[in-house]
This record gives sequence, structure tokens and C-alpha cells, in this order.
Amino acid sequence: MKQKIDSTSVCLFAAVSGAETEGSESVTVMEADSVTLHTNLSELLNDDTILWMFGPKDSLISQIKRKLDLTSFLVTDDVRFSGRLQVDQKTGSLSITNTRIRHSGQYKLSISREKTTTKTFSILSLYIKESSSLESILNLVRSH
Repeated sequence: MKQKIDSTSVCLFAAVSGAETEGSESVTVMEADSVTLHTNLSELLNDDTILWMFGPKDSLISQIKRKLDLTSFLVTDDVRFSGRLQVDQKTGSLSITNTRIRHSGQYKLSISREKTTTKTFSILSLYIKESSSLESILNLVRSH
């Protein structure tokens, strides 16, 4: 028996997963909601550099540097994100507000401290129409 989605609107779901040696995470976000990609740092220290990159070419979307107790940061003016990126200046975590399908893809986090560590997040966005069955949605998510 197939279940139908009880919704009168088209929804966008985004699945976020992170891959690193300490494990992974998954988050589901509906269209217009926010998602935060965490650095898992409690605070930035002097000489830290945090880079957030997006897409297959690792385009720089945010850079945070801390030196001599001063923090400088850059957030991209890429039209795909137009005003939707927020960076926590204390931890370096990246939030995407009002998510859209164009925010799908690979996000790479690089933390340079005493050594450089990286973490990759994949955001998968799906449009799900009212007539989509729950079974077909789950199959599509599982295939990624």
C-alpha cells in the first residue's frame, strides 16, 4: 500500500550528511527552513583559519581568520546564496537560511589550527509533489 503526502504545496527536502573520522550527521530541511553546518569548535583561537567551500570546484563561500584576538571574515556575494549565508563568528559554523534547490551540493569545511582538518557535507534537495508516495520518496533518498 502506497501512502500519499498530505500537503497542498510542493515541498523541498534537503538531506545533509557530513563525513569525517568521528562519524557523520544527517539533517532534513523543508524549503524556506535553515540548516547549520557545524565546525564542532567551541570557539576560534588565535591563528585559526576556517574555510567554507561549495560545489565541485570548491568555490570559496566564507573565510574566517583569527589573529591577535581580532576576527576577520568574508562571506561570498554569489547570487545563489544572496543574503542566505550566516557565519557564527565564535565557532565558524555556517548557516544557510531560506534553503532552496540551488543550495544542493557539496560543502567542504577546512579548519587550519595546529594542523588542517577537513569535513565534507552533502546537501541533497528534493522537490516532492503532493502526489508523490512516501515509498518513492524514501527510495530516492536511500539511493543517494
